[in-house]
Amino acid sequence: MNTKTRLLCGVLSLSSLGLLGGCQNTSSKAAAVDTFFTAYNRLCEASSLEAEGTIEFSGLETGFSAAYTSKPQAVAIKATSSGLPLASFYIRDGKTYLDYLGTRSSSVAANLGLTDDNGFHLPNPFLELSRDEREALFDSAKVEGDVYTFTFSPSKINTLLDSYGALSIEQGMLEAEIVDGQMRSVDLDLHGVYDIQSASADFDLEAEIKILAMDENVVVAFPDDLSTWGQEQSNDQ
Repeated sequence: MNTKTRLLCGVLSLSSLGLLGGCQNTSSKAAAVDTFFTAYNRLCEASSLEAEGTIEFSGLETGFSAAYTSKPQAVAIKATSSGLPLASFYIRDGKTYLDYLGTRSSSVAANLGLTDDNGFHLPNPFLELSRDEREALFDSAKVEGDVYTFTFSPSKINTLLDSYGALSIEQGMLEAEIVDGQMRSVDLDLHGVYDIQSASADFDLEAEIKILAMDENVVVAFPDDLSTWGQEQSNDQ
């Protein structure tokens, strides 16, 4: 074999390895994305759920706890800031109850499109996306044991967020712990710009969510005064 032939064989061999490595990386990313969305879909379809965590938006941190059962619909969400009550929201017996900074209001769950026939579930904005569209949301994926780390593709995620308005993501990462197909925790780190009317400002958002129970006997706790919810404010007016 002459020198030119050997050189050509060497180049072809390296090219083949490069193509093989590229295929393996693409396949690995696709598998990781598929595992994440399978677990996420399962989370959104859960018959019951209990979770807690923190959300920090541009230096303002909020802690929250949430619990629900799908049928019958029972929901309890509480948020605190600096250890003080910030907001709470409940659904019980077809009615909704909101307390925001001490101001209370109530309505019927049907006004939010929630009926006992449908049950309560987490919203799933990715449900209509194809497998290829879901994979395109991420530039990269890494798997270490049960921990899946994804880097967002800003252009793709912003296209998805267009329907929600205001937010524009410039950089973002998502980390999820998935055990036996079940989501155990989700950490989100986003940086970008949000628009308010004609003004805009940079933002940083960090969220840490722990799934405490799913599809189990979750206890949804309600305050004792739902029957008189908001009547005190009405009497004061």
